[in-house]
Amino acid sequence: SQHWSFISSVLTPNQSSTWFAPISGLTSVTSAVSAMGVGKLSGMWGLQGVLGVAAIVLGGSVIFGEMAYSIADKNGFNPAD
Repeated sequence: SQHWSFISSVLTPNQSSTWFAPISGLTSVTSAVSAMGVGKLSGMWGLQGVLGVAAIVLGGSVIFGEMAYSIADKNGFNPAD
């Protein structure tokens, strides 16, 4: 939800109507593909390996989210306001 909050903060209503549907579709497809891969990864790495990969991906998401807010703030826009 942090990503959606940021996107809705930086886009105009017209831009939102253009971008939200493709972004939603892409996230749905990537979620489905990821779900198919979890079973295979679990067989190769076990549950602990899959959870480790999930933690790394989530950590990357947090880092990129913080970077996005930092870039927005440097350019005179703070979505948190």
